[in-house]
Amino acid sequence: MARGRNLRLFLLLITVLLTPGLIRAQEGSLEQAKKEGKVVWYTAMALEIAEQVANIFEKTYGIKVELTRSASERIVARVLQEAQAGINNVDVIEISEAGDFTLLKQKGLLRAYRPKNYERFPSNFLLDKDGYFHAWRATIAQPVYNTRLVPASAVPKSWKDLIDPAWKDKQLKVHYVSGAGTNVMAALTKIYGWDYYRSLRKNNPVIVQAASQGVSVVAAGERAILVEGNYYNTMRVKAKGNPVNVIFPSEGAVLVLSPAGIAQKAPRPNAAVFFLEYMFSEKTQQLLIDNTRLYVPHPNVKYPSDMPSLSQLKTLTVPVDELMKRQSEIKRMFTEIFGL
Repeated sequence: MARGRNLRLFLLLITVLLTPGLIRAQEGSLEQAKKEGKVVWYTAMALEIAEQVANIFEKTYGIKVELTRSASERIVARVLQEAQAGINNVDVIEISEAGDFTLLKQKGLLRAYRPKNYERFPSNFLLDKDGYFHAWRATIAQPVYNTRLVPASAVPKSWKDLIDPAWKDKQLKVHYVSGAGTNVMAALTKIYGWDYYRSLRKNNPVIVQAASQGVSVVAAGERAILVEGNYYNTMRVKAKGNPVNVIFPSEGAVLVLSPAGIAQKAPRPNAAVFFLEYMFSEKTQQLLIDNTRLYVPHPNVKYPSDMPSLSQLKTLTVPVDELMKRQSEIKRMFTEIFGL
Protein backbone atom coordinates (compact mmCIF):
# COMPACT_ATOMS: atom_id res chain seq x y z
CA MET A 1 0.00 0.00 0.00
CA ALA A 2 2.85 2.36 0.87
CA ARG A 3 4.42 1.75 -2.55
CA GLY A 4 1.08 2.56 -4.25
CA ARG A 5 0.64 5.71 -2.20
CA ASN A 6 4.16 6.85 -2.97
CA LEU A 7 3.58 6.25 -6.66
CA ARG A 8 0.43 8.36 -6.60
CA LEU A 9 2.29 11.17 -4.80
CA PHE A 10 5.12 10.95 -7.34
CA LEU A 11 2.68 11.16 -10.26
CA LEU A 12 0.90 14.11 -8.63
CA LEU A 13 4.22 15.90 -8.17
CA ILE A 14 5.18 15.30 -11.80
CA THR A 15 1.78 16.67 -12.92
CA VAL A 16 2.26 19.84 -10.86
CA LEU A 17 5.81 20.37 -12.07
CA LEU A 18 4.97 19.86 -15.73
CA THR A 19 1.72 21.85 -15.90
CA PRO A 20 2.56 24.86 -18.09
CA GLY A 21 2.36 28.18 -16.29
CA LEU A 22 1.18 26.73 -12.97
CA ILE A 23 2.57 28.54 -9.95
CA ARG A 24 3.30 26.22 -7.06
CA ALA A 25 2.08 26.82 -3.53
CA GLN A 26 5.47 27.68 -2.03
CA GLU A 27 5.87 30.58 -4.43
CA GLY A 28 4.41 33.85 -3.29
CA SER A 29 5.43 33.47 0.38
CA LEU A 30 6.35 36.74 2.05
CA GLU A 31 9.79 35.48 3.08
CA GLN A 32 10.70 34.46 -0.46
CA ALA A 33 9.19 37.64 -1.91
CA LYS A 34 11.35 39.78 0.39
CA LYS A 35 14.46 37.90 -0.71
CA GLU A 36 13.67 38.85 -4.31
CA GLY A 37 13.87 42.49 -3.24
CA LYS A 38 11.19 44.13 -5.37
CA VAL A 39 8.32 43.64 -7.79
CA VAL A 40 8.13 45.34 -11.20
CA TRP A 41 4.61 46.44 -12.15
CA TYR A 42 3.53 47.76 -15.55
CA THR A 43 0.12 49.42 -15.27
CA ALA A 44 -2.31 51.59 -17.22
CA MET A 45 -4.03 52.86 -14.08
CA ALA A 46 -4.05 56.60 -13.38
CA LEU A 47 -0.60 57.35 -11.93
CA GLU A 48 -1.84 58.97 -8.73
CA ILE A 49 -3.85 55.87 -7.77
CA ALA A 50 -1.22 53.38 -8.95
CA GLU A 51 1.36 55.12 -6.76
CA GLN A 52 -0.98 54.92 -3.80
CA VAL A 53 -1.49 51.17 -4.30
CA ALA A 54 2.27 50.68 -4.65
CA ASN A 55 3.16 52.81 -1.61
CA ILE A 56 0.77 50.95 0.70
CA PHE A 57 2.24 47.63 -0.44
CA GLU A 58 5.78 48.86 0.19
CA LYS A 59 4.98 50.19 3.67
CA THR A 60 3.00 47.07 4.63
CA TYR A 61 5.33 44.36 3.37
CA GLY A 62 8.71 46.03 2.97
CA ILE A 63 8.95 45.08 -0.70
CA LYS A 64 9.76 47.83 -3.20
CA VAL A 65 7.40 48.32 -6.14
CA GLU A 66 9.07 49.51 -9.33
CA LEU A 67 6.16 51.14 -11.12
CA THR A 68 5.84 51.97 -14.82
CA ARG A 69 2.64 53.72 -15.88
CA SER A 70 1.70 54.09 -19.55
CA ALA A 71 -1.19 53.68 -21.97
CA SER A 72 -2.33 50.09 -22.50
CA GLU A 73 -1.07 49.83 -26.08
CA ARG A 74 2.36 51.10 -25.11
CA ILE A 75 2.66 48.65 -22.21
CA VAL A 76 1.83 45.70 -24.45
CA ALA A 77 4.32 46.94 -27.08
CA ARG A 78 7.00 47.16 -24.39
CA VAL A 79 6.26 43.64 -23.10
CA LEU A 80 6.45 42.26 -26.64
CA GLN A 81 9.67 44.13 -27.42
CA GLU A 82 11.33 42.99 -24.20
CA ALA A 83 10.32 39.39 -24.85
CA GLN A 84 11.72 39.52 -28.38
CA ALA A 85 14.99 40.92 -27.04
CA GLY A 86 15.19 38.26 -24.33
CA ILE A 87 14.73 40.83 -21.56
CA ASN A 88 12.86 39.58 -18.49
CA ASN A 89 11.99 42.68 -16.50
CA VAL A 90 8.29 42.84 -15.67
CA ASP A 91 6.60 40.72 -12.98
CA VAL A 92 2.97 41.91 -12.99
CA ILE A 93 1.10 43.44 -15.92
CA GLU A 94 -2.18 45.39 -15.70
CA ILE A 95 -3.80 47.29 -18.56
CA SER A 96 -7.17 48.66 -19.64
CA GLU A 97 -7.59 46.66 -22.83
CA ALA A 98 -8.55 43.03 -22.35
CA GLY A 99 -8.03 42.04 -25.98
CA ASP A 100 -4.28 42.62 -25.67
CA PHE A 101 -4.05 40.09 -22.84
CA THR A 102 -5.38 37.40 -25.16
CA LEU A 103 -2.47 38.24 -27.47
CA LEU A 104 0.02 38.01 -24.60
CA LYS A 105 -1.43 34.65 -23.61
CA GLN A 106 -1.20 33.32 -27.17
CA LYS A 107 2.44 34.34 -27.34
CA GLY A 108 3.18 32.48 -24.11
CA LEU A 109 4.00 35.62 -22.14
CA LEU A 110 1.56 35.08 -19.25
CA ARG A 111 1.60 32.60 -16.41
CA ALA A 112 -1.59 30.91 -15.21
CA TYR A 113 -2.62 31.96 -11.72
CA ARG A 114 -6.01 32.25 -10.06
CA PRO A 115 -6.24 34.64 -7.09
CA LYS A 116 -8.01 33.64 -3.90
CA ASN A 117 -11.80 33.87 -4.13
CA TYR A 118 -11.68 33.91 -7.95
CA GLU A 119 -14.51 31.36 -8.05
CA ARG A 120 -16.71 34.00 -6.40
CA PHE A 121 -15.85 36.77 -8.84
CA PRO A 122 -18.69 38.09 -11.03
CA SER A 123 -18.66 36.17 -14.30
CA ASN A 124 -17.76 39.20 -16.44
CA PHE A 125 -14.51 39.62 -14.45
CA LEU A 126 -13.39 36.06 -15.32
CA LEU A 127 -11.90 37.00 -18.65
CA ASP A 128 -9.88 33.86 -19.37
CA LYS A 129 -11.25 30.35 -18.84
CA ASP A 130 -7.71 28.98 -18.38
CA GLY A 131 -6.92 31.40 -15.56
CA TYR A 132 -4.13 33.36 -17.22
CA PHE A 133 -5.73 36.71 -16.43
CA HIS A 134 -8.70 38.20 -14.59
CA ALA A 135 -10.18 41.68 -14.51
CA TRP A 136 -8.70 43.52 -11.52
CA ARG A 137 -10.90 46.56 -11.99
CA ALA A 138 -13.59 47.88 -14.28
CA THR A 139 -14.95 51.25 -15.17
CA ILE A 140 -17.49 52.59 -17.60
CA ALA A 141 -16.29 54.66 -20.51
CA GLN A 142 -18.56 57.58 -21.25
CA PRO A 143 -18.48 61.22 -22.36
CA VAL A 144 -17.24 63.81 -19.85
CA TYR A 145 -18.05 67.52 -19.91
CA ASN A 146 -17.11 70.75 -18.19
CA THR A 147 -20.13 71.93 -16.21
CA ARG A 148 -19.15 75.58 -16.60
CA LEU A 149 -18.75 75.41 -20.36
CA VAL A 150 -21.78 73.20 -21.12
CA PRO A 151 -25.11 74.36 -19.65
CA ALA A 152 -27.49 71.68 -18.39
CA SER A 153 -29.85 72.30 -21.30
CA ALA A 154 -27.11 71.57 -23.85
CA VAL A 155 -25.62 68.39 -22.34
CA PRO A 156 -25.64 65.63 -24.99
CA LYS A 157 -27.95 62.71 -24.26
CA SER A 158 -26.44 60.13 -26.61
CA TRP A 159 -23.22 59.19 -28.35
CA LYS A 160 -24.87 60.32 -31.57
CA ASP A 161 -25.30 63.85 -30.17
CA LEU A 162 -21.52 64.21 -29.97
CA ILE A 163 -21.11 64.41 -33.75
CA ASP A 164 -23.34 67.49 -33.92
CA PRO A 165 -21.41 70.34 -35.66
CA ALA A 166 -22.26 72.53 -32.66
CA TRP A 167 -19.35 70.86 -30.85
CA LYS A 168 -16.76 71.76 -33.46
CA ASP A 169 -13.45 72.82 -31.87
CA LYS A 170 -14.80 72.00 -28.42
CA GLN A 171 -14.00 68.30 -28.11
CA LEU A 172 -11.27 65.86 -27.14
CA LYS A 173 -10.96 62.28 -28.38
CA VAL A 174 -8.85 59.49 -26.88
CA HIS A 175 -6.19 57.75 -28.98
CA TYR A 176 -6.54 54.02 -29.69
CA VAL A 177 -3.52 53.32 -27.45
CA SER A 178 -5.87 53.86 -24.51
CA GLY A 179 -8.18 51.07 -23.35
CA ALA A 180 -11.05 53.54 -23.20
CA GLY A 181 -10.42 54.61 -26.79
CA THR A 182 -10.25 51.07 -28.15
CA ASN A 183 -13.28 49.78 -26.24
CA VAL A 184 -15.51 52.71 -27.16
CA MET A 185 -14.52 52.65 -30.83
CA ALA A 186 -15.16 48.90 -30.95
CA ALA A 187 -18.59 49.33 -29.35
CA LEU A 188 -19.78 52.38 -31.29
CA THR A 189 -18.69 51.16 -34.72
CA LYS A 190 -20.82 48.05 -34.15
CA ILE A 191 -23.80 50.39 -33.86
CA TYR A 192 -22.98 53.26 -36.22
CA GLY A 193 -20.06 52.05 -38.34
CA TRP A 194 -16.93 54.08 -39.04
CA ASP A 195 -19.00 56.92 -40.49
CA TYR A 196 -19.58 57.94 -36.88
CA TYR A 197 -15.90 58.75 -36.46
CA ARG A 198 -15.67 60.35 -39.88
CA SER A 199 -18.39 62.74 -38.73
CA LEU A 200 -16.61 63.27 -35.42
CA ARG A 201 -13.42 64.15 -37.29
CA LYS A 202 -15.21 67.09 -38.89
CA ASN A 203 -15.57 68.57 -35.40
CA ASN A 204 -11.78 68.82 -35.19
CA PRO A 205 -11.29 67.07 -31.83
CA VAL A 206 -7.94 67.28 -30.08
CA ILE A 207 -6.44 63.80 -29.62
CA VAL A 208 -5.18 62.83 -26.15
CA GLN A 209 -3.23 59.71 -25.20
CA ALA A 210 -5.36 58.59 -22.24
CA ALA A 211 -8.77 59.14 -20.70
CA SER A 212 -7.15 60.44 -17.49
CA GLN A 213 -5.33 63.12 -19.50
CA GLY A 214 -8.55 64.09 -21.27
CA VAL A 215 -10.48 64.45 -18.01
CA SER A 216 -7.79 66.79 -16.69
CA VAL A 217 -7.93 68.93 -19.85
CA VAL A 218 -11.73 69.20 -19.62
CA ALA A 219 -11.50 70.05 -15.90
CA ALA A 220 -9.09 72.87 -16.76
CA GLY A 221 -11.64 74.29 -19.23
CA GLU A 222 -9.42 73.90 -22.29
CA ARG A 223 -12.13 71.89 -24.08
CA ALA A 224 -15.80 71.40 -23.25
CA ILE A 225 -16.28 67.67 -23.88
CA LEU A 226 -14.19 64.51 -23.82
CA VAL A 227 -15.82 61.96 -26.12
CA GLU A 228 -14.27 58.86 -24.55
CA GLY A 229 -13.78 59.62 -20.88
CA ASN A 230 -14.40 57.31 -17.98
CA TYR A 231 -16.26 57.26 -14.71
CA TYR A 232 -13.48 56.60 -12.24
CA ASN A 233 -11.12 59.35 -13.39
CA THR A 234 -13.96 61.86 -13.61
CA MET A 235 -15.20 61.11 -10.10
CA ARG A 236 -11.66 61.38 -8.76
CA VAL A 237 -11.17 64.81 -10.35
CA LYS A 238 -14.68 65.97 -9.47
CA ALA A 239 -14.12 65.11 -5.81
CA LYS A 240 -11.35 67.72 -5.75
CA GLY A 241 -13.84 70.44 -6.68
CA ASN A 242 -13.28 70.52 -10.43
CA PRO A 243 -16.23 71.38 -12.76
CA VAL A 244 -16.60 68.00 -14.49
CA ASN A 245 -19.35 65.43 -14.80
CA VAL A 246 -20.18 62.31 -16.80
CA ILE A 247 -22.90 61.58 -19.35
CA PHE A 248 -24.80 58.29 -19.39
CA PRO A 249 -25.60 57.95 -23.12
CA SER A 250 -28.97 56.53 -24.13
CA GLU A 251 -27.24 53.76 -26.13
CA GLY A 252 -25.34 52.71 -22.99
CA ALA A 253 -21.95 53.43 -21.44
CA VAL A 254 -19.11 51.10 -22.45
CA LEU A 255 -17.89 48.63 -19.85
CA VAL A 256 -14.08 48.57 -19.80
CA LEU A 257 -12.51 45.63 -17.97
CA SER A 258 -8.87 45.93 -16.95
CA PRO A 259 -7.04 42.59 -16.70
CA ALA A 260 -4.06 41.78 -14.51
CA GLY A 261 -1.70 38.84 -14.74
CA ILE A 262 1.80 37.55 -14.04
CA ALA A 263 4.52 37.52 -16.68
CA GLN A 264 5.49 34.01 -17.75
CA LYS A 265 9.17 34.70 -17.11
CA ALA A 266 8.71 37.01 -14.14
CA PRO A 267 12.22 37.32 -12.66
CA ARG A 268 10.70 37.64 -9.17
CA PRO A 269 7.92 35.01 -9.20
CA ASN A 270 7.27 34.99 -5.45
CA ALA A 271 6.97 38.77 -5.26
CA ALA A 272 4.77 38.67 -8.36
CA VAL A 273 2.31 36.25 -6.74
CA PHE A 274 2.35 38.14 -3.47
CA PHE A 275 1.71 41.46 -5.21
CA LEU A 276 -1.09 40.04 -7.38
CA GLU A 277 -2.80 38.62 -4.29
CA TYR A 278 -2.45 42.03 -2.67
CA MET A 279 -4.05 43.65 -5.74
CA PHE A 280 -7.04 41.31 -5.52
CA SER A 281 -7.34 41.45 -1.72
CA GLU A 282 -10.47 42.87 -0.12
CA LYS A 283 -8.53 45.76 1.43
CA THR A 284 -6.98 46.91 -1.85
CA GLN A 285 -10.17 46.41 -3.82
CA GLN A 286 -12.11 48.45 -1.26
CA LEU A 287 -9.46 51.15 -1.58
CA LEU A 288 -10.11 51.32 -5.33
CA ILE A 289 -13.82 51.80 -4.70
CA ASP A 290 -13.42 54.38 -1.95
CA ASN A 291 -10.75 56.46 -3.70
CA THR A 292 -11.60 56.06 -7.37
CA ARG A 293 -15.16 54.72 -7.74
CA LEU A 294 -13.94 51.72 -9.72
CA TYR A 295 -15.84 48.45 -9.94
CA VAL A 296 -13.96 45.41 -8.63
CA PRO A 297 -14.44 41.62 -8.50
CA HIS A 298 -13.93 40.93 -4.78
CA PRO A 299 -17.19 39.52 -3.37
CA ASN A 300 -16.98 41.22 0.05
CA VAL A 301 -16.50 44.87 -0.92
CA LYS A 302 -19.09 47.58 -0.32
CA TYR A 303 -20.05 50.30 -2.77
CA PRO A 304 -21.20 53.80 -1.75
CA SER A 305 -24.91 54.49 -2.06
CA ASP A 306 -24.39 57.19 -4.70
CA MET A 307 -22.41 54.91 -7.02
CA PRO A 308 -24.59 53.22 -9.65
CA SER A 309 -24.35 49.44 -9.63
CA LEU A 310 -23.34 47.71 -12.84
CA SER A 311 -26.59 45.75 -12.82
CA GLN A 312 -28.58 49.00 -12.88
CA LEU A 313 -26.64 50.56 -15.74
CA LYS A 314 -27.22 50.14 -19.42
CA THR A 315 -23.81 49.09 -20.71
CA LEU A 316 -22.20 48.11 -23.99
CA THR A 317 -19.59 45.34 -23.75
CA VAL A 318 -17.24 44.06 -26.43
CA PRO A 319 -16.09 40.44 -25.79
CA VAL A 320 -12.37 39.89 -25.24
CA ASP A 321 -11.93 37.78 -28.37
CA GLU A 322 -13.67 40.37 -30.50
CA LEU A 323 -11.46 43.15 -29.13
CA MET A 324 -8.40 41.18 -30.12
CA LYS A 325 -9.67 40.40 -33.61
CA ARG A 326 -10.56 44.04 -34.28
CA GLN A 327 -7.36 45.64 -33.00
CA SER A 328 -5.67 45.96 -36.39
CA GLU A 329 -8.88 47.33 -37.92
CA ILE A 330 -9.26 49.92 -35.16
CA LYS A 331 -5.64 51.06 -35.47
CA ARG A 332 -5.87 51.26 -39.25
CA MET A 333 -9.15 53.17 -39.29
CA PHE A 334 -8.11 55.53 -36.51
CA THR A 335 -5.00 56.46 -38.50
CA GLU A 336 -6.98 56.79 -41.72
CA ILE A 337 -9.62 59.07 -40.18
CA PHE A 338 -7.58 61.13 -37.70
CA GLY A 339 -4.22 61.02 -39.45
CA LEU A 340 -2.26 59.90 -36.37
